[in-house]
Order: sequence, then structure tokens, then C-alpha cells
Amino acid sequence: MIKKIFYRIFIFIPTILLISLLSFVISLNAPGDPVEKLATAMGQDGASDQNQSSNLIVKTKIRKSLGLDRPVFYFGLGTLSDCDTLYRIIDREEREALKVLNRSVGDWDRVMNFQSIVAKKIKALNLFKNDSNLTEVEKDLSAKMVFQLNMLKVSKTLEDCDRRLKQLDTINSNLDLGISFKGLKESYLELEQTKNSWKIYVPSFNFYGFNNQYHIWLFGDLFLEKDVSNVLIEGTSMDKAIRKFLKSNQSTAEIEVGNELFAIEKESNDAFIVQLVKTKNQGVWKEKYNKELLIFKNDDGAFCYEKDNGRKGVFRGDFGSSFIDGQPISKKLWTKFKISFRFIIFSIFLAYLVSVPIGIYSAYKKDGIFDRVSTVVLFVMYSLPSFFIGTILLYTFSNPDQWLWFPESGLYDPSIDMESLSLWDTLVHQLPYHVLPLIVYTYSSFAFLSRMMRVGMVDVLGQDYIRTARAKGLSEKKVVLKHALRNSLIPLITVFANVFPAAVGGSVIIEVIFSIQGMGLESYNAILNYDYPMIMAIFTISGALTVLGYLVADILYSVVDPRISIKK
Repeated sequence: MIKKIFYRIFIFIPTILLISLLSFVISLNAPGDPVEKLATAMGQDGASDQNQSSNLIVKTKIRKSLGLDRPVFYFGLGTLSDCDTLYRIIDREEREALKVLNRSVGDWDRVMNFQSIVAKKIKALNLFKNDSNLTEVEKDLSAKMVFQLNMLKVSKTLEDCDRRLKQLDTINSNLDLGISFKGLKESYLELEQTKNSWKIYVPSFNFYGFNNQYHIWLFGDLFLEKDVSNVLIEGTSMDKAIRKFLKSNQSTAEIEVGNELFAIEKESNDAFIVQLVKTKNQGVWKEKYNKELLIFKNDDGAFCYEKDNGRKGVFRGDFGSSFIDGQPISKKLWTKFKISFRFIIFSIFLAYLVSVPIGIYSAYKKDGIFDRVSTVVLFVMYSLPSFFIGTILLYTFSNPDQWLWFPESGLYDPSIDMESLSLWDTLVHQLPYHVLPLIVYTYSSFAFLSRMMRVGMVDVLGQDYIRTARAKGLSEKKVVLKHALRNSLIPLITVFANVFPAAVGGSVIIEVIFSIQGMGLESYNAILNYDYPMIMAIFTISGALTVLGYLVADILYSVVDPRISIKK
């Protein structure tokens, strides 16, 4: 069995890699610039001239953290005219424009020379238009020239470049301040002469190794040099607590910093191992362990710790940062996933607990009164949409004018400190919040699962080996529950394989109705806000869990029916 499982896992590895590659390609071609969106989420939109310098620094850091300052893949296919370092250009629109323009010209050196002259003109005119001696008309015309030059930077065709240059000449003639575009025009004429160079017809191959965007996205800094930096803690409460610990001449101790308690161990006079062990909430200490952190003195004698700035990659749970708030995707996803997975598991358990006995008894009493009545009742329930049932339940059982038996929304009372409750108290407190959502999650599955169980059981009960078991004098209970049940479970195993991806998708309608912050609502919000890293993370995890579900189903098939080989 173990060999068969490993064989199946080995077969599924290429599928998972293909899913990851597809997600990566989609993320590359998603509208908008991820650097711009993350910079906006961090509050660095660079709207004013004063912010442009700091905004460029922030964007450079973001591009480096995302791995966008590297080649796209392990290798590249193109032509001899293509630039193999085009990925280093920060602005996405400018990068795409240069790529298209170079394909039509065929000489990267001349294209880059033209682009550098445009950049110098923009820089010079930006200084010129801020001259206090200029009139308002001159400032306005200067701003128009800067606009035309910026549009020239992102022009994708020579025709568009020519049009922009003519408009610049027109504005410059009205301004009459002696600004010359002679060098720019000469560079453009060189592009015209080089058009359709022979280089665009010669293929080229470039190998980049592990240092590429896909590797960073998938594996992070695995097999690459670590990107680490020292973070100073000088002047902080932790710095003061460590210096106080130093004076005590102890080797180990516990230090209190705000509402946190740390265990500290002296490695040497210049290095200490610090670990968070407890946190205080409303005067009550609660155990909470974090990984150990090495704090040491730098060359200037200040205490600091080493921070890993590298990405872990999708395979290690790092899906990047959200475009909405800049928070790590993995942190946001894990909280939502636990909520949706909890509801899916409990609803599947309840659905099977109810549906399997109904299906067995319906098959055993085929075409009887119970079979007919249960079929009508279950299919009536199946026909009622979940949003309708959810609304009815809320108006009936969460309504002060009717019966206020259950809370109307959420998973707990926000006025209560959940961390201070014990496990049992937490379960008792949250149970009423789960009743109505679980009913809405579960009821529609009764008809589907019970019918599948009934069909599978009816088919098995007609088999020769069942008639043989009865002929041997076995009781009906043993015939049905031991000999027939096992083989009739195969259709239900197929349905069970969808549990894992369903937990990622959640249920948008149910989570909206009951105000549950699960995966369904998160997916919906990500689509509305064009949060592509979140969408790609959900897509990737759903694909991987679908593969996992099929693997589990294949294993269960061979367990239920040994005649089914996991290799076939």
C-alpha cells in the first residue's frame, strides 16, 4: 500500500507544478502593476513631486522583495535584438513599450540611447518649469512638453514617436525659450534607419539559472544567497530590558517588556537568545511561544537582530502580499481557511451521518413508503436555495419578535475576550453561532448523498455474492451492513474528494448572510478589489487540494474494494 501511495504522489507532482506554472503566468499577465498597487497599499503613491524620490526607493524595494528585478523564467527564448536585462526597468508600462518598440527596430542599443535622451529632457524640463521667473503661460507650456515626453517614453511604435516629436516642436515654437530637441530627433532618425534590422530574425537562447521570478515565486530563496539585514533595537523597551539583564550578571532570566514576557539566555557578552513565552491580556498571563531570536551587538555596540528579507515561496506557504492592505497573503488566508474548513468538515460529517442511513434503508425498502416519502421530502429540501433557507432561519430563530434562540451573525461575541476562555468555554460559547450556518451548509446535501447511497446499495444488493450470502443463512443485518455497504460506498468516496477544494472556495452566499469571515467572502472581496495575489493563492491552493482530494479518493477506493488497483 505504501509503495502504491508514493507512486500516486509521484504521478501528481507534475500536475501540481503545472498548476503553479499556470498561476504564475496568469499573475504575470494580470492587469495593472503589482509594484504600483503595493506601493499604494503602503501609502506611497508618489502623487507629488516631493514624494517621487522616496516613492522610487519604495518601489525598488518592493520589486526586489517580489523578485521582479530578475528574469521571468529559468531560460528565455527570443531574438538577437531582444534585451536580456529588460526586467531591470522599474516601470511596467515603460518596460512593455520598450519591448514592443525594440521588436520593430531591431537594435536595442539605439532604442536605449533614444530612451535615455528622453529621460534627460524630462529631468531638465522638470527643473525648468519650476523656475519662478517663468510666466504662467510658459509654465503651462513646459508642463505640456513634459507630458509629451512622458508619453514618448511609453510609445510602442515609430509612428507614435514621430507624432509626439511633432507635437513637441509645435509647443516649443510657441514657448520660444531656446529649448533644443536636436539630439532627440537625430536619435529618432537612427531608429528609422535601423528599422527591421536583421537581428529580429535571428533566434536566441538565454539561460538564467535559479535566480528568476518563477523560482522566487515558487521556492523563494531556496538554492539562492540569503537576503538578510540587521535591525536595530536601540532605544526600545527590549534594549533597556537587555541592558538591565546584563548588569544582573545572570545567565538566564525572564524579562517583562510591556504586555509580553521573554525568556533570555546569555550566549556571550555580546549575544543573547530571546524567546517570547507569555502575553498578558487584561491582567492575565497566557502562554504563547514564538521561535527563538538571536540578539547581538553590531560593530557600533548597538543591539540588533538579523532579519530575513527573502521570500519563502508558494511551496513554503508564502504567497506574497495583498494589494488591498499590504498584509501577507498566507497570514490572511490561514485565518479564513480554518473557519471555512471547520464548517465544511462538520457539514460533510452531518450530511453523511444523516444521508448514509437514509440511503441504506431506502435501498433495503426499495419502492416502499419510507423510500417514497424520504425521496419527496429530501428533493423538496434540495430545491430550496441556500440564501432563502438562511434568510428564513434568521427571521425565525434569530429574531426578537419571533424566537431569539441563536445569534444572528458572526462566530462569537466581540465583547468577550476569547483568548481568556478555556477550550470548553470557547466551544460552549461558539456552538450557538454555528448551528444555523451548519444547517444551511448541510441540508441541500441530504438528497444528493442519500440518492447516491441508495443507487449504489440497490446495485450491490442485486449482485450474485449478496444472494450467496443470503443463501448461506446470514442475517439481513450482516448481509447489508457488512457485505453490501462496503462496495456501495465508492460513489460517496468520489464526492468526499471535493471536501478539500470546497474548504478553500467556501460559500459566498452563506458567509455573507451570516457575516462569517471565511474563504468564500475573502474570495469575493479579492475579485471585487482586483487583489490578484489573493486570487492566485486561492486558485493555486484549490488546484493543489483538488489533486490531494483525488489522491485520498484513490487510496480509499483501494481500501474499500481491494480489486481496485491504485495504479490503474
